[in-house]
Amino acid sequence: MNKYTKPEVNEGELTPNPFLKNLEIPITEFKSPNQFTKKGDEYEPVQKRIEYTPFGKMYCSSERRLAVNKLSLRAKELLLWIIYEVSHGQSYLWINHKRFQKEQGIKSLNTYKGAVKELVDNKFLSVTSIDQVYHINPHYLFKGDRLKKFKDKVVKKN
Repeated sequence: MNKYTKPEVNEGELTPNPFLKNLEIPITEFKSPNQFTKKGDEYEPVQKRIEYTPFGKMYCSSERRLAVNKLSLRAKELLLWIIYEVSHGQSYLWINHKRFQKEQGIKSLNTYKGAVKELVDNKFLSVTSIDQVYHINPHYLFKGDRLKKFKDKVVKKN
């Protein structure tokens, strides 16, 4: 087999995934306020469960992958850090550059500023009227539901 050709994979033939041994997915349960199921003559709210741990979404396409891959290592580090830092439902964030620099072992403020400039130049971020607060580009990443946040931007594709 050519090592540059994607192999045919049958998941059942793979060795067990070692990361699943200790995996726990915390959830929270709630009754849906607007979905019901019929039980006999009664309607009861549908019991829902969602993951308890917050998560962010990185939207995937070859165009997006290529845009990320052309970033420098520092800009990629900052982009990954931003995914963890952005608040649910917000398309902006304040970058605590001191914490970012400390966590990444970056001593020079100019190194941080270079990474920010690169993310701005490549349209992952844009500046706002408040220092160190940036708009994030929800084309690439978002924490929450873009359909709810940007209702006027929804386009049906078939």
